[in-house]
Amino acid sequence: MFHVKPDNQSKNPVNNSLINADRQTTEKLTKYLVLIKQWSKKMNLISSTDKNDIFRKHFIPSFWFFEALEIDKPKSILDIGSGAGFPGLILKILSPKSEVYLVESNRKKTLFLREVSEQLDIFPIIINDRIENFIQETDKTFDVIVSRAVTSLNKIWDWSINILNRKGSVYIIKGKDCRHELIDLNGTNLKISTIEPGSKWINNSQNLKNKMIIKLVKT
Repeated sequence: MFHVKPDNQSKNPVNNSLINADRQTTEKLTKYLVLIKQWSKKMNLISSTDKNDIFRKHFIPSFWFFEALEIDKPKSILDIGSGAGFPGLILKILSPKSEVYLVESNRKKTLFLREVSEQLDIFPIIINDRIENFIQETDKTFDVIVSRAVTSLNKIWDWSINILNRKGSVYIIKGKDCRHELIDLNGTNLKISTIEPGSKWINNSQNLKNKMIIKLVKT
């Protein structure tokens, strides 16, 4: 088991996190960041090119997700392909009253998610399975489903449509070059909109410059 040690950096990036977080929430986010750094020394949690820039490449995009879906005030959230917990675990930290499901097929990554949840004293429902199996077996439905572009928009929508609540929403972060995928979704029973990152997000995470959030609403 890993235990969080104080971060000795003079400037903690979480303290300038672009969100209105109280001290307890900031402490949880900081512990999460430290745990990722610790576990990444022993296993492949995130891309090797991201290990020195975890906050900007993973935390800030997850904060942007949180801001985008606040309008829906979801009581239940499903994160497809949670990986190291982005954005689902961040959403649970920032919205502790929401019921958050994290579906991840990689066993080692789910062990990490459980360890973080235990140390932060938060309680997402962590599912170690493929999303295709989960949707066949569950009778749960969700207000919001999120994904960081694990596959095509069409496939994510196919997975989501039967487990979304009435007028539920799907939020997917994608590169702006995915616009051709939107054409394939036309004609289905959904409303499509896009959300561009504002300057405050781009200024703090340049990799968001060419990203957008696709919002799909069940109609």
